[in-house]
Amino acid sequence: MEEVKTERGFDKLLLEYEIRSRGMTIDEFCESIGVSRAAYQFWAAGKSGDWTRGKITRAAEVLGLSGEQILKIFFASIVD
Repeated sequence: MEEVKTERGFDKLLLEYEIRSRGMTIDEFCESIGVSRAAYQFWAAGKSGDWTRGKITRAAEVLGLSGEQILKIFFASIVD
């Protein structure tokens, strides 16, 4: 049986769905959680840094995310 490697990541598409479903733009979201658009783009591309606990908490507050939604978005399992 082949071993499956998983790692934690974040689900950019699901986050952007939640942002847009609340009538916000990415720029408005970034401003509301206190990050630059450039920082968001680096996070989204997996190129730099991680979401901090504070930023995840703020994003959850701004978007009204449930615990389950937080897990699905910010702690997604990526299967190779």
